[in-house]
Amino acid sequence: MKTIYISHSSTMNYEKELYEPLLNSNISKEFKLILPHSKKYKDIDTKDILINSNYLIAEVSYPGIGIGLELGRAESNNIPIICFIKKGYKCSSSVKRNFKVIEYNDEKDLINKLEKLI
Repeated sequence: MKTIYISHSSTMNYEKELYEPLLNSNISKEFKLILPHSKKYKDIDTKDILINSNYLIAEVSYPGIGIGLELGRAESNNIPIICFIKKGYKCSSSVKRNFKVIEYNDEKDLINKLEKLI
């Protein structure tokens, strides 16, 4: 089964805004989702998991050093990257310069757009 590594800031409400919609979507039936802030991965170094994933999905509405590290690691390992930002939020200039960033309105819109891309 192909894997999708989900990158995001720990300051967002990722359980409700990201993990829950993804886990309730068809994406979770077609792909193994790596949710690095979930209990399952709490004490696991996810570097090797990331570089062996098929995609990196980065939610970049909230800035974070960890997101930047994961984006760089994925890019250097030729892992396809898809960045999303919630409408009304400002994207980091370094992310905007280096990656295509797709805007979404709400969780449903995020899932719809992601399903079309993968």
